[in-house]
Amino acid sequence: MKTFIVTGATQGLGLAIVKQLSRNKDYKVIMAVRNVNKGQELAKSFGSNVKVVKLDLASLGDVVDFVNNWDTKLDGLINNAGVQFNQDDHFSKDGYEETIAVNHLGAFLLTYGLMKWFNADCKVVFIGSGTHNPELGSFGFRGSQYYRTDIKRLAAGEPIEPKDDGPQRNKDRYSTSKYLNTVIPRELVKRYPNLTVYSLDPGLMGDTELFREQSRIYRLLLQKILIPLVGVFNSMISTTKKSADAACWIVTSDSIPINNGESVYCTKVANDNIDWKSVHNEHECARAYDETVEFLDDYIKKFK
Repeated sequence: MKTFIVTGATQGLGLAIVKQLSRNKDYKVIMAVRNVNKGQELAKSFGSNVKVVKLDLASLGDVVDFVNNWDTKLDGLINNAGVQFNQDDHFSKDGYEETIAVNHLGAFLLTYGLMKWFNADCKVVFIGSGTHNPELGSFGFRGSQYYRTDIKRLAAGEPIEPKDDGPQRNKDRYSTSKYLNTVIPRELVKRYPNLTVYSLDPGLMGDTELFREQSRIYRLLLQKILIPLVGVFNSMISTTKKSADAACWIVTSDSIPINNGESVYCTKVANDNIDWKSVHNEHECARAYDETVEFLDDYIKKFK
């Protein structure tokens, strides 16, 4: 029986991924979630091959505990859990800016800690987003700002520009975290050639809870009018079902025709909009990895 972990699996894309994977009764699917009660209620409809385990990615200590208690070989890890905030600044239990803590630090630490449990054909997926690319900016996103900062400053919640208001700060944090989700796989496969790691750009999905902090009127306008309208002209407008299908395709396929470490569209093709020589240059990929490992060193030392 193959074993897969899906983080952030109680709603949106994560829940859609669990639903699809669970249909194969030869798969054991682990819902790694913050809200265990909600997870257990949802799991009842999937069958006995779905299990719920507590994991709060906003607590790096919780990630360490999860890893140290893990004892099963893995065939797939989908780092789906993610947050996006609107007006206010949010900080994790550890005192780190929560967007970076959950979307990047927690996902990286979980992957790093579980590597010893990966089977030879295990596949890891990080969830990216087109918002990281400044040339594709829309809805107020201006692309990743990592080139102007570093992991320590991001974790401290320092704004890129002191004059920026709350919504702009949080857009920058989100797009920067998704940049990190895109370049870390590329660097991981360089440092660990036996790993298979991809990032998935799931497209803009109107049927997720990512917009839950927006006002009800803005959320309805975005989800019911703007996103469907843009979708008429843009293939990157997706749904949780379509993007979940792409994620499951990555982790369950014997092979996919996309280079290891690269980014995959929800349409199951390579992400051609990524310019690895400029926005995602080799130096920045390495810097992101090295700074993250250095920042997480005290937590990494706690792994058994």
